[in-house]
Amino acid sequence: TAYEIYQCDWSSDVCSSDLGKSGNYKLEATSGTLVAGETADNIVLSYGDATHLVVSAQPTTAANGKVMGTVTVQAQDSGGNVDESYTADVALAISAQPASGATLTSATATHKGATAGVASFADLVLTGKSGNYKLEATSGTLVAGETADNIVLDRKSTRLNSSHTDISRM
Repeated sequence: TAYEIYQCDWSSDVCSSDLGKSGNYKLEATSGTLVAGETADNIVLSYGDATHLVVSAQPTTAANGKVMGTVTVQAQDSGGNVDESYTADVALAISAQPASGATLTSATATHKGATAGVASFADLVLTGKSGNYKLEATSGTLVAGETADNIVLDRKSTRLNSSHTDISRM
């Protein structure tokens, strides 16, 4: 006896045996020359609660001390689905930097409660030495998520770093 589970789009009667995501499925049973039978009702596949965090919208290259692009973090289950019931706090912090002393700040917060499994940070400011940085998202016991690419903090400084000569003493 073989069992196959298909994900079906009931509006077009298109079915697929690719079960990567939560959703409604139909069970069909076949055995040799017997006529295949299928369940009349949907089987709902659910992976359960969130197990890990994923940075789904990556930050952009940042100018030192300026607001970078929005960073979005999703709380996902083991099947890669957003756990829409997840509402716990998600925190962002620097996980890799070229030298110590860099700061990650926000006008609102570097941690916030997820809404329907998603936390977005729109006003993050990275201040530090030029180079490559990474951010890490953490929340309770979930496996942490990290930015996929390095954030390049460019050489545009918020401070004047030039030497000068006081000509009044010449």
